[in-house]
Amino acid sequence: MHTITQPRTQTGFTLIELLIVIAIVGTLATIAVPRYIGYRERAAITACEQELAAAMTALVVEGADMEGDGDDLAERYHWSACDGSTVGYHPAKDDEPATLSAYASRFSDQEPDASEQLSEVSFGNEINADDV
Repeated sequence: MHTITQPRTQTGFTLIELLIVIAIVGTLATIAVPRYIGYRERAAITACEQELAAAMTALVVEGADMEGDGDDLAERYHWSACDGSTVGYHPAKDDEPATLSAYASRFSDQEPDASEQLSEVSFGNEINADDV
């Protein structure tokens, strides 16, 4: 008796198909990863700005004494969203309001300058948020 064998059906993926999928996934990853990192940094900056505004409100409401130089302000208050950033307080002088500023030392290894300022909140009789 003579048996007829059926032709083998093709199963699985070819090498070309796998390489195309790997190339597509790699392209998508090169687009998505930098954007994701940018979103995380902007979220940290926004959290820091909001915490600065809340801290200034709390300082004004409780009538905190701001006559000193403010060097110990970061130690006296908890800055959870601004950890690693440079937080500076500048007391009111003449017509200038007092300011509380955060600089992006968290995101840079160098000394902060005005271009790295995350946020500055100033207050006199009322609170004014420049960037918040």
